[in-house]
Amino acid sequence: MAGNGTLVPDLPMVNQSLAAFDTLSEDEVLYVPPGAEDYSATAEYLVFGACAGCTGPAASAKTVKVTAYPVIVDPDLADPVHLGRAHGVKVDVFPAGDLETFQGSLGGYEADATAIAGTLFNGDLGTRTAFVAVFFRDGTPGKYTARFILNAADAARFGDQWENGSYIRLRDWSEASVPAEKALLGYEKPGLALKPTGPAQAQAKIQFPESCDDGALRQRMSETADDLAATVSDLSLTAGRGDHAKAATLAMGLTCSARSYATDFKGLEVPESSEGARTDFVRGLDAYVEAGSALWYGAKFENSTVYDEGATALAEARDTLNGVLGALNLQTLDDPTLELGSTELYPDALPLGKAYVYADAGKVHKLSVKPESYKYWKSYSVNGEEVTAPYGKTFFMLLTEVNYVAYYGGGSSKVKTPAPQAFSLLADGETYTPAKVSASYLRNIGTVYQSVNLDRDDRRAVGYLIFEVPESFDPANAHLKANFGAAGSPVWEIS
Repeated sequence: MAGNGTLVPDLPMVNQSLAAFDTLSEDEVLYVPPGAEDYSATAEYLVFGACAGCTGPAASAKTVKVTAYPVIVDPDLADPVHLGRAHGVKVDVFPAGDLETFQGSLGGYEADATAIAGTLFNGDLGTRTAFVAVFFRDGTPGKYTARFILNAADAARFGDQWENGSYIRLRDWSEASVPAEKALLGYEKPGLALKPTGPAQAQAKIQFPESCDDGALRQRMSETADDLAATVSDLSLTAGRGDHAKAATLAMGLTCSARSYATDFKGLEVPESSEGARTDFVRGLDAYVEAGSALWYGAKFENSTVYDEGATALAEARDTLNGVLGALNLQTLDDPTLELGSTELYPDALPLGKAYVYADAGKVHKLSVKPESYKYWKSYSVNGEEVTAPYGKTFFMLLTEVNYVAYYGGGSSKVKTPAPQAFSLLADGETYTPAKVSASYLRNIGTVYQSVNLDRDDRRAVGYLIFEVPESFDPANAHLKANFGAAGSPVWEIS
């Protein structure tokens, strides 16, 4: 950094409130890495850097405390899992404020804890670190939201896989726990879990593993497969009805159940002859965890791409379990409801230009609504004032037409057309609402869509719904959704 920065030599990097740095701009602070010979100071420095790059709960932390402990290295007394290393590190992270959905998910906590552990095991201190313990706390004395501990021997199982955004599953830490009352969202981002080369060596729950012979293992597998199949069937039927909210809930239930089963199966002591079947079965359970997470994300945020990935993963997970069940001469999962009937979030979406016809709440009028065409515009003028899309954004203008189809009598012949806020644009997991425009007509563009009163003699209203979208917006992956209350929620493909 430039030499005019302010050096802060006496301010511990992490072991205090990070709010102390908020009084200085980035140009005013000069971060000086400590010498590697000072283990404690270097650990603080590395953890601070890791937290700065976190996207989970650590990203909101104003207080992060780092404590280094000496560890016994005498070969007659040392714990073998420490690999003869002399230092252990405890990190207490205190997230501040309300966490966003993904920040506060299990995957968010796992990813941040993994980033902190990874920077210590793979950085300058890697060969000197015996264990890393990460506690996320809300400030309640003696309580924690999540706890993750990884010793040197277990860290070595991940080799050089550590990458930004990756995470170690809860069961693959030396020790890890989330108190039941915390009820974290069980979402984990599919495809980013680190895969260990063997079981953890220090999990308390497997110090005295439950013994399970071949017959008992087969029965467990059959019962587990049946239980998951019941959830998948319910999920498939719900998704087929277009109930995305309930489908998301069921998908997350599938993820949590499969994760719990995988942990249980990993902890069993099985005959050597059954080890391969157990490994493959757990692999199938992990596939269900990822499928459920993807389906939850896709249904929750109406992201067609991720939903399609989840549907594919769901079929692959079933095939993996069926491979194990079939090899053991057990009943396989063959019911047609164990796959999604469609990998599309909106299999019944109307094509662009197709009208949706409905009766209003009083059953007095019949209207039709259809989006017709679209164009892009970087700016428009309102009452002489230029409105320009921010850098990287543009205006997507969707021409929408409402027609007065019929009057059934029994009330006023006038009917109000849907408000602009009844429409939303869905693309890549994002929801865009129409911009509020104070003019009814835009020069060189046309009429702005507004809610108006139509009568039998004035049967048509047309105008542009205006959305601010990224310049990378692709209408091929987008849908327009309308909410007409009891009259339905039609969805249109944009292209």
